[in-house]
Amino acid sequence: LTGAVVRQASVAGIRPIEMEALPGTSADFLTRVLTPSRFQLSGRKRKTKIQELVRELEKKLGANIEVDKRKNSQDMILAVTPEGKFPMSRASSMLSELAPILLVLKGYIETGDHLTIDEPEAHLHPEMQRTIASFLYSLFQCGIKILITTHSDFFLNELNNKIRSNSLRKKQEQTDGKNINIAALQFVHRDRWCESRKLEIDPIDGIDEQTFTEVMESLYDETADLIDALLE
Repeated sequence: LTGAVVRQASVAGIRPIEMEALPGTSADFLTRVLTPSRFQLSGRKRKTKIQELVRELEKKLGANIEVDKRKNSQDMILAVTPEGKFPMSRASSMLSELAPILLVLKGYIETGDHLTIDEPEAHLHPEMQRTIASFLYSLFQCGIKILITTHSDFFLNELNNKIRSNSLRKKQEQTDGKNINIAALQFVHRDRWCESRKLEIDPIDGIDEQTFTEVMESLYDETADLIDALLE
């Protein structure tokens, strides 16, 4: 976005400047991330369960996401690690993917707010995918409404274990074991269109994982055939 503005600045006054319109929610999110100091709400700096969860996650990441506020230039988002401070352009893809989420959680999100994340597992090792799934479930328990998309079986498996854990707790408390606050949709191709199908959520099986298990079974069969051929 900055590059687009700079390229057009050279012709300002010579010809009209045109820029592609952004959806309101996207523009608002990008503005908050690019100019965090303008939107930092001091009232939300207090210690909360959400902030505790963020700090715990940063410990597991081995880096704190901070904003370097500068008087005469643009604020810079940094990954602060034991090895030093690094701008996002020099940080790992894992940190650069998670930084906007952590930054927003630190400054703008509190109980009752809504958080939408597209594929939170992107660029993450399977173990970290499980960690992020557990982290988001904990945010959900804090009263944050969360909408996510995912293509990760590790991510979904961890969520299902959280559902089972919750069902077990409710069973021990002799209450209804259903997870009424969680919903899942599967999107499938139909001719030229894409349809959404609501998935049942079972207190034992969790969210249906059939689309992942079919791939895993196919991969296992292929692996077994190749090993058998080599052994022969």
